[in-house]
Amino acid sequence: MDDKRDKHDLKDDRVDESGDDEGHTEKLWKELERDEESVESKDPSWIDRSQEVPQTSPGDASIDINAIGLQLRRGQPPRREPPQPPRTVLKPKAKRSDKSASAKLFGGLIKLVLTLLLLAALTAVPMYFLAPEPSYRLVVMIKDNLLKYRGDAGGNLEIVKRGVWQQVAPAMEVRSIKLKRSRNITGVTLECVRMRLGEYNFHVLQLEGYKQSTYASKLRSNMGAVMLINGGFYNEQGQPLGMLLINNQERSHLVTRGELGGVVAIKGQTLELVDRQGFRTYKYEDAVQTGPWLVRAGRQMTEFKNPWLVDRRSAICTSGQYVIFVTTDAVINGLSFSELSHMLARPEDRGGLGCVDALNLDGGSSAMLAWAGDKDKGAVRGFSKTPVLISAFSMH
Repeated sequence: MDDKRDKHDLKDDRVDESGDDEGHTEKLWKELERDEESVESKDPSWIDRSQEVPQTSPGDASIDINAIGLQLRRGQPPRREPPQPPRTVLKPKAKRSDKSASAKLFGGLIKLVLTLLLLAALTAVPMYFLAPEPSYRLVVMIKDNLLKYRGDAGGNLEIVKRGVWQQVAPAMEVRSIKLKRSRNITGVTLECVRMRLGEYNFHVLQLEGYKQSTYASKLRSNMGAVMLINGGFYNEQGQPLGMLLINNQERSHLVTRGELGGVVAIKGQTLELVDRQGFRTYKYEDAVQTGPWLVRAGRQMTEFKNPWLVDRRSAICTSGQYVIFVTTDAVINGLSFSELSHMLARPEDRGGLGCVDALNLDGGSSAMLAWAGDKDKGAVRGFSKTPVLISAFSMH
């Protein structure tokens, strides 16, 4: 009985051995399916699909069918990869900006403003020396149309440095008074020249031809004068406004209305400030009409058309045996009529000039003052050519 079973088994073995490859392949596939079912039943959360063959066309070259068939013919099961844990793809997070959009916009505007200021500075410095008049007019246009600057808007005027009178020539002294408003960044310097009457010859000059006029500092050195300051007002053609008397010759008539209420009257070493109603041409050799009055009989004037409008200023005042010429040294900043009249009338022991009478001269771009000594180191440079000047010459 055992012999028959053994022969039957051998026969089956011989059949298996003599069988073709297809039967052997089918048997291997069945064993693989049983293995997979057993794995899935133990851990259904994992299914190895790495060896799944997708349904594709016969011409798809992405699956190596020949390689799988070769393994089966050799009696080897297909290679299975060990189970891999699910992969989590981490996407890079977008960089979070600490600055908001408004902060970035504000920073960009600041950079733009600083760039424009740098370009303006690089342009303004050469223009100041090469073309001072056009550059100043541009600055004035910006100030008048954009800033609308008033002296009272800057706070109270404070005296930062009183300064002392320093002699630069016989009977001639200079002094610098530094001023600042409480809410302003930049300050104003008041340059003053004090001369003793009777020690110098005073004259009013009119430069022939407005286009041929020049600046006070250069003209002073060329003429040999010890002091030179801009005089009265004039129109766009350079013609004087109001009385102009030179060497007893009347070149322009007296104006009886408006703010030109006073006259700087000169005869030799005598210089007086007289009211236009009491002025007589035959009493004097030179004269120039100007205004308004800033100080009368030691009292500060307050009736001005624009009392707080800030601009470059020039003025002339008398105090006992002295005459004082005053100019503000600033480009944009300056003084209002109210502030200038206050400083002129303020007693000298309190930082002022102690003037008895004072008249305003032409200001703005015309404001300039030059004096002898130290090569005009402290001279106030004007920004336009002024046809009418007041000068002082040494008697020696």
